Amino acid sequence: MPGRDLMVVVTIGGFGVLSERVTIVDGQTGVWLPDLAVGMVFLAAALLVSRTTAIGSAAPAMGSAILLGAVAVTWFAGNLAGPALYWHRGPLFHLLLAYTGWRVSGRLGWAMVLLAYVAAVLPAVWGSESATIALSIVLVVGVILQHRTATGLARGSHAAVWGAVALGVVLVASAVTRLAVPAGTAVQPALWAYEAVLCAVAVSAAAGIRRSRPGKVADLVVELGETQSGTLRDALARALGDPTLQIGFWSAHSRAYADPAGVPVAVPPPGAGQSATFVRRNGDPFAVLVHDATVLDDPALEKAVADTTRLTASHVALQAAVRAQLAELAASRRRLLVAGDAERQRIEQRLHDGARGRLVRMRTALRSTVADADADDSMGLARGHLDGSLADLSELAGGLHPRELASGLGDALEALLERNPTPAQLTTTSQRFPAEVEVTAYYVCAEALANVTKHAASSRVTVEVAQRRGRLWVTIADDGTGGADPARGSGLVGLTDRVEALGGRLTVHSPHGAGTRIVAELPLDNQ
Repeated sequence: MPGRDLMVVVTIGGFGVLSERVTIVDGQTGVWLPDLAVGMVFLAAALLVSRTTAIGSAAPAMGSAILLGAVAVTWFAGNLAGPALYWHRGPLFHLLLAYTGWRVSGRLGWAMVLLAYVAAVLPAVWGSESATIALSIVLVVGVILQHRTATGLARGSHAAVWGAVALGVVLVASAVTRLAVPAGTAVQPALWAYEAVLCAVAVSAAAGIRRSRPGKVADLVVELGETQSGTLRDALARALGDPTLQIGFWSAHSRAYADPAGVPVAVPPPGAGQSATFVRRNGDPFAVLVHDATVLDDPALEKAVADTTRLTASHVALQAAVRAQLAELAASRRRLLVAGDAERQRIEQRLHDGARGRLVRMRTALRSTVADADADDSMGLARGHLDGSLADLSELAGGLHPRELASGLGDALEALLERNPTPAQLTTTSQRFPAEVEVTAYYVCAEALANVTKHAASSRVTVEVAQRRGRLWVTIADDGTGGADPARGSGLVGLTDRVEALGGRLTVHSPHGAGTRIVAELPLDNQ
């Protein structure tokens, strides 16, 4: 036991033994021993709470330790002087009202504390049975209201509420008994019941403080450390039990505090019922917490909240930066896609107007020159090469950019299905969509139809294009052999990348022997 605690035990314990010695009646162990036990239990509870406070750095709990010690001292003082008989009820009800510290919240709480002390120093109040009944009810109701409306970590202090209720029941029952039965008949049993309740209050208060205070700071840090962006204020308000809490972050531009939505957060003046806790980072203003005055009266708790506010805000800023980078990456992929499509369209146009156009004119000239079918074989061979070159150029240009898209996606798909060897049914719309969406939808259909021709052994294909819920849905289904695996083919992989670059999704369902179904979802609302 530390020297300070030993000195307290010797001083108060010795005072208690002395007070009992002065009032001891020979042979009445049942009178002085329970009386001594009450004071010593409160003394032990005070020491236990003070040691818990030292370990957990929970400064307000030291107030509870002082109140517990005050109850012990005033309890023993009642043995030495008649007017001091009820002094212990002042710090006792103060303890219950302020649990787990020494400060109460609101005017009602302080009014109850004042009432408890005034009644304690006026023997006539507690000496009257009628006044005892009324005062007990008022104080018990005050404790219940105080903890029902309290903010901060003391909110929901069931030990204090149940202790006050038990104390009130004993006091009221004792007063009613004294009114109903002859004087002195039930004094000792009522006193024993009162002393038992006092010991229970001391033990439960100390156990509750020891159990809750040191862990609260750690629990708060863990809870807020898991906070997602945008919920810091809600998490703090919930953890501290203060729904009025506001958080403002410092703006160097406006030189004022504002919440994440940009609404200014005013710092309350002294005496306004709220307090402001300022959070600094690297010595500069960072944030302010506006809260109930009783919430952050614990330095360790205040430090934990400040540290967590800094960490969580930094985490939120980091998340915002990552989201911005992801958005920029998606926009970059989209720009590359659009630029690639534009470049392919430009090349297709040059092929059509340049090399292909010259070849067409050359073929026309050859036909006009060689009108006879039995003309020179070399001239016919040249014409055959020209026809093949024109076909190759047309196929190349179509692969670079489908010219039919100039008339709309529906016309382009109709032309595509006409060239497809597998019978196909098309359901589409004449509505126009953004160019990159139409190009992507076309390539999805072209690749899917090419796969049907090469691998599916299908007798029928259906192609459906529809707009639903702000998205363009492209569905290609066949009745072939199935078994398509997107991971094994570069074509479907490339289509997946193209679709996802627009923020869409490509799904392939291809069970063996049951055909293949490819669905592309392309968003239209973020174009």
